[in-house]
Amino acid sequence: RQSVEDDERDALMNSAIDSLAQDYAMPLRLHYFDDMPLKRIAAFMGLPLSTIKWRIHHGKKLLRTRLENPE
Repeated sequence: RQSVEDDERDALMNSAIDSLAQDYAMPLRLHYFDDMPLKRIAAFMGLPLSTIKWRIHHGKKLLRTRLENPE
């Protein structure tokens, strides 16, 4: 039962992240799913570290809104 609930939660989370703009989705996926450090994400994306931090912060807010208010 727990595995089914985990799978459903993961599917919902993936769907919500997919609905975000790539500017927010990619850093969130790299950081939370791939455990990539923020500095490495910044280097990978060719962006300043402060931009990556802001995109993850703002992306989490957008994600929370999507999950609380599914359309």
